Amino acid sequence: MITRALLYSDGSNKSLSAAVWGALMMSADPAMRLTIISFVTYLPGHGMQWDDGTALEYAIADVEERLTQSTGKIFDRHKVKAQTVVGFSFGTAGIAESIVNYARRGGFNLIIMGVGQQVAESGFAGSIVEKVLESAAIPVLLVKKLPGEMVSSLKPEGTG
Repeated sequence: MITRALLYSDGSNKSLSAAVWGALMMSADPAMRLTIISFVTYLPGHGMQWDDGTALEYAIADVEERLTQSTGKIFDRHKVKAQTVVGFSFGTAGIAESIVNYARRGGFNLIIMGVGQQVAESGFAGSIVEKVLESAAIPVLLVKKLPGEMVSSLKPEGTG
């Protein structure tokens, strides 16, 4: 069976840690297919102007560019390629549902997500991770954040 994995990225160090594991898995299994999913999140009163029809288009392009930049070095280093997809969400409430639905509709058989130290130690209450774990019908691989110096070495030049 070919592994079709969906990796959630929000641009954080924990997401980069999950991307490292995804790249390592792809190196070990050349037939594996990986898609990275991220979201433009609209918070009312912050950012986009809805009277400008191009605002969403620019926001999606910006997220896609940052996603490619943040994970590009990781996948290049491992000589593997991943696809990217950017969705849209009003706030963070719908992100988990969107991840699970996209995985189901796309025929994915694994979801990969990064978790921070606090979540790994104290639980997932109210988090996107918790909601994905509760509703996904496929395995969810949780990756604990890698050491900061390791993640920093994988970031593109000029990012924090």
